[in-house]
Amino acid sequence: MSYYFEMRKPSQRTPLHPWQIEDAARLRAIYDSRVMTSQQVFAETSGLGKTQGAISHFLQGRTALHLGAALKFARALRCSVADFSPTLSDQLGSASDNQVLQLHAKLSPEDQQLVLNMLQRMAGLLPKARVATRHEFSDRDHQEQQPALVRRRA
Repeated sequence: MSYYFEMRKPSQRTPLHPWQIEDAARLRAIYDSRVMTSQQVFAETSGLGKTQGAISHFLQGRTALHLGAALKFARALRCSVADFSPTLSDQLGSASDNQVLQLHAKLSPEDQQLVLNMLQRMAGLLPKARVATRHEFSDRDHQEQQPALVRRRA
């Protein structure tokens, strides 16, 4: 054994599960087929808020994808999370209502719409009509609370 090998610190990184490595390979395939720029340009323009190195680590399977990053990649690549990570997609579908609401509140409006669209597609039961936003529901509730103006007959 070499001196260098003996002096190196053991890695603190948790090894990825096989499904996470497969997810990274599927993400890389989608990325390669849709992105025609460098990882640096993609990192700057995609809204991921990540560096080129972080993008590379996700694509190589060195860093495990988490739900937040998966949603951002899906939005930037114009696909669904299920296209590259069925496991994370299932986790999103099986999370408790409270967890989903907490996650939904932390997302940007664009990501919130992406999640709603993905859930609609996953359910397959919802019509393809536009989904009302939370603000539209609160406006409707507010209007119902106001007294209706009724013209009385004389």
